[in-house]
Amino acid sequence: MNRRITLRVRGSGGETDAPTVQDFLGQLRDFFEILKGVEQAVAPDAKSVIDWRIVNASMNSPIRIEAEAFPRDFGTNIDRRVSVVVKNVAEGMRQVSVSDYRPAFFTDAVLERAESFFERITNGISDTVIEYGEDEPPLEVNRDFAKIAERQVSSLLNPSPKAYRELGSVEGFFKGVERDGYNRPLLWIKHRISGADVKCIVASETLRTKIASEQIREIWNQRRLLVTGIIHFKAIGKIDYVEANDFRLLRLRHELPSLDEILDENFTNGMRTEDYLRKLRNGEIH
Repeated sequence: MNRRITLRVRGSGGETDAPTVQDFLGQLRDFFEILKGVEQAVAPDAKSVIDWRIVNASMNSPIRIEAEAFPRDFGTNIDRRVSVVVKNVAEGMRQVSVSDYRPAFFTDAVLERAESFFERITNGISDTVIEYGEDEPPLEVNRDFAKIAERQVSSLLNPSPKAYRELGSVEGFFKGVERDGYNRPLLWIKHRISGADVKCIVASETLRTKIASEQIREIWNQRRLLVTGIIHFKAIGKIDYVEANDFRLLRLRHELPSLDEILDENFTNGMRTEDYLRKLRNGEIH
């Protein structure tokens, strides 16, 4: 059986705890868009391969639906992708209630869906329970939880302005090259984490030469780039632009080693793990 996720939604007000049609469908839409957005951020090609399909529903109070993960392309093994996505969604949805740090793979689009999900619980829905299955604990989002989470998400989407800069690198997908009003060459990328378009000012002659020598057709079609230089932030986590000194094309998905190529069943030469580590610590093997 594929991975399943269960949502239970309870409304408030009136003579029943059944949610309104708009609130119920809104919760479902927002949550599964969160799953989709995290998957796209996790994927090296920013594409979704998972279809979540409703396989069970109960109208007993509270209303309950069960969705199962299916591959978008028949026969494709998506088990690892589903596991990674669900784990990051589960951790991210918990994190936003206790921390003001952006959860991993929670792009602005994902945060906007999460904000809507939590806001609905503070205004119309009594609570929503998410059961992730397997080894992830369920999450009960009541109104107290939702108020804190909504406030934290809002601060991540609208941080207090405080400009700063730092030396570092930005990973994203190639969008194009052009010149600005000052006749400076620009490299545009789509940031892999936030999904925002990032302007990279080509600051070094070396990089200008490198871009000029690249065959542009080889870096179209959403090729991944790692741009290094001075990153100018207009607020915490909000990139204004990058003074780019260099960039590197990252390998395509089919160029990456497979799991079979990474794993080595004879890594310890037949020894038990603890014996191998003991000998390695004692310098008996190298």
